[in-house]
Amino acid sequence: MTLNEINEVVEFYSSIISNEKIGSRFEGNDIKIIWKFGDLIISKIKPLNLSVFLPKIKKLQESKGIRYDDRLYRAAITFRKYWPNESLYLQATTKLDVWTKLRELYPICDRILEGKSEYNKEDVDKLIHRCKDLTYPKAREIFIAFRRKGDKLLRELGIDEYEFNDMITDIQDKLEMVLEENNLQAEQDLRKIFSSKNFRDFRLLLSALQKEDVYLNKKYNDEIKRMTIKSIPISDLPIAASISKLFASIVKFINNQEARKTIRASIPITFIGNVSTYLRAIESDQNKTEFKKNKEILNKFLGNMSS
Repeated sequence: MTLNEINEVVEFYSSIISNEKIGSRFEGNDIKIIWKFGDLIISKIKPLNLSVFLPKIKKLQESKGIRYDDRLYRAAITFRKYWPNESLYLQATTKLDVWTKLRELYPICDRILEGKSEYNKEDVDKLIHRCKDLTYPKAREIFIAFRRKGDKLLRELGIDEYEFNDMITDIQDKLEMVLEENNLQAEQDLRKIFSSKNFRDFRLLLSALQKEDVYLNKKYNDEIKRMTIKSIPISDLPIAASISKLFASIVKFINNQEARKTIRASIPITFIGNVSTYLRAIESDQNKTEFKKNKEILNKFLGNMSS
């Protein structure tokens, strides 16, 4: 995976994305060329390890000021594998003609490819036809209900690994922006809403999500099992509400081994680590100073390497 290959992927990506939204969802991505995008990624990036590839892509796009859409990358790769011929993909887009609907179809195709679904491609074709003329919210309900039957994590714990992945990426971006823009008001607000214990609990949960040996450590395990959703503050501040929602989700599944394994395998550890690092930096001025110093050292090192 060379820098030229990554740049070629990012250039193609830039021709797809749009900032048009329906609610909180980006709608206007050029869906007609998503299959070609997946084909480019698969042909250029070898071996294709998403846990390595996606963090590199995200970092490059941030340096270029390009919005990063994690699910668009994953969906492009999945659709290319699911439909060997582009014509079959294009047939599907005549019925699901906006990105918001396609992004809900991607998890279904992904699970079939992984052999984790009770459904087959014929079932998916019928589902696509059923959702052809529906609004996005209604189609989303049907897609999730369709997945719930064969998704134990979603059915029993109400945890959607695909939405959880989006949540991690979104919060990572929001916290990074607070630090990059030196948003002192947001930092102060978060420190008022979340106590030092909250911040520590959040980092412990993220560490346990990253590494099984952290979860199995008796001291940490006892602390984790005492955590409850009720102990997580509720706030109307959007970024705080997002943080609370994330950690309420983790508390719901962290004591389930299968859930930990599933979520851990689906998200680049780098993304989870970044959320932990940003939360620690926001917790106090001292931590923030240390964060900035370490970042300056890293940037200087990377600059020397590229010169």
